[in-house]
Amino acid sequence: MRQARAKPIFDALEAWMHAKLSKISGKSLLAQAIRYALDRMPKPRPYLEHGHLDLDNNTAESAVKPVAIGRKTGCSLVPKAAANPWPSP
Repeated sequence: MRQARAKPIFDALEAWMHAKLSKISGKSLLAQAIRYALDRMPKPRPYLEHGHLDLDNNTAESAVKPVAIGRKTGCSLVPKAAANPWPSP
């Protein structure tokens, strides 16, 4: 399914970026953005061949979220006197 739907979109986007890049000033912000995207185009390509890969990292972020929230909550539990060992005179 990814080969049928996503691959043509990836290929068309890459071709469009190459075509645009040859028509605009090399120093423009758009040219910088296109070069940045083209440099990273090989990274998502395995997503097209392997059905078990996700294009985003939502699974990893969901796994880390409880740890980050717990750390933030833990910081607010420290008494203010302990948080500032050198009080102002």
